[in-house]
Amino acid sequence: MKSMKLRRIICFMLSLLLLTAVFNTGTVQAEPGTTGIVYSYLTMLEDNGYIYYIQTLQDSKDSYSYDIYRFNPVTGDKNKIVSSDNGFRSMVVYNNVLYYTSNETDSIEYTTYSISVKGENQQTVSKGTVLYADKKGIYYLVEKDTKKLLYMKSHADKKSVLLYTGNSSFDFIKSIGTTLYFGQYKEATSKIQLLSLKSGNTKPTVLSSLKAEQVSDQSPIISDIISIKGNLYYQFGTYQGSGNFWYGTLVKYSNTEKTTSIIHDNMTTDFLTYSTDKIYFDELGNYSVYYTYNVNTNKLTSSNINYPGTVTIVNKYSYRIKLDEKKYITLSRFTSGTNNKNLVTDFIKIAYTPDSKFDYSAGITALGKYLLIPVECTDYNDPDYGWRGKVISIKWYVADLNGKILADFQ
Repeated sequence: MKSMKLRRIICFMLSLLLLTAVFNTGTVQAEPGTTGIVYSYLTMLEDNGYIYYIQTLQDSKDSYSYDIYRFNPVTGDKNKIVSSDNGFRSMVVYNNVLYYTSNETDSIEYTTYSISVKGENQQTVSKGTVLYADKKGIYYLVEKDTKKLLYMKSHADKKSVLLYTGNSSFDFIKSIGTTLYFGQYKEATSKIQLLSLKSGNTKPTVLSSLKAEQVSDQSPIISDIISIKGNLYYQFGTYQGSGNFWYGTLVKYSNTEKTTSIIHDNMTTDFLTYSTDKIYFDELGNYSVYYTYNVNTNKLTSSNINYPGTVTIVNKYSYRIKLDEKKYITLSRFTSGTNNKNLVTDFIKIAYTPDSKFDYSAGITALGKYLLIPVECTDYNDPDYGWRGKVISIKWYVADLNGKILADFQ
């Protein structure tokens, strides 16, 4: 039971994990009060080889500050672009300009700003939260009473254009190419909608609408969407319990037939893991079985995993993570959807010096042209944080797609 709960916590807090590298130098130590923390649940971007991340600094017991950094893993160059005492709600990068949303006033409204990636020429762009930017302009969302208003503003025009008025649940999922996707729950009909908007179009289109159960005061949301072989796959669900565990349903939307079908209704993570023709996931309450959905055949197959330990599925590979009590964090890799096929043992090794008072975990994620390996140090003995634990430090290792470690940051 303890290992199951720990697995759900890691999935939620680290939010996906992926890797491909060998590393046997360096030290990971807890440094409470001396370094900032780059949390995985905050936005992180890759653009033209640079990584953009938000660092949180605890200035005192109840005082925090936040910085956005631009980091080049190849050269090691790093520069602070902008700072805030109130945090950043979102950020996007286009044409060497960073658009970011913060709240720098006493107003409850958010404001979107722009600044060059070198930290110059800061300007106020609009009210609301920035979602996306390309050559057409920027797209942003304004919350007003019980409604959310979607706007587009071109780079050359100071006037914003209202594209859509949604209810309070209307929200941005993500963009795929130049298409933006949104989710919205209609309480009157108990249906959740998937909407799309091609950049440059005047209004979103409703693609699908499915019955969805509202749990307590938690309205269902669409948490992630992907495109494979011309079709869309997304999942909707709710976060439940004191641990905010995800309970989701995987859905296929056929672009040619304009039909929607449910694939699986016991999803445990709010993100989707996939390769060119398969989707991979495990099932709620059963962490010894992994599923593979083949988008070509529409068939769902399962594979029993006959070894202990935490396994993270990332695209076509799965990774088993093992933490040595004294020296190394090691990760082994094998083909997703199989039981150790093409196994490569000790695919990555990270040397670390643990503090016996703390617990350590490691995982991996893909970001643009890089692979990121976060190593997290947590204090589970702090009574103020309970079973969730207090994060002491997170050190991020950066590898290229060939598995070569380039740099680290925290």
